[in-house]
Amino acid sequence: MSFVDIISSVNFLYSLGMLLEFASFLWLRRKLPIVKRPFVVPMELPWLGIMCLIPSGFLLYVMAVATKIVYLVVALLTLVRIAWYFLMHFCKSKMWLEFNNAGEKLEDQDLE
Repeated sequence: MSFVDIISSVNFLYSLGMLLEFASFLWLRRKLPIVKRPFVVPMELPWLGIMCLIPSGFLLYVMAVATKIVYLVVALLTLVRIAWYFLMHFCKSKMWLEFNNAGEKLEDQDLE
């Protein structure tokens, strides 16, 4: 792969992640509007959607101008990540691996 294809693949994956973040942001604001959050964007849902449209357009443009090799690499990496998720879930159900919840323990200590 050329350097340009590698950078394009990274940008494509980043674009997918950012679109997922925008969708999550809007979905959570719609489903749980009164939940206390560490940061508040003081706008109503329709304005938040409009606010997310401009960067989403740039992200979609980055994804649209990708080459075939970039699509292939991104599809392969996405399939590997999905397979890895199910493998970890399987290993956890068989208790072959132990997963630590260090973040939850730290939050519990902060409350005390």
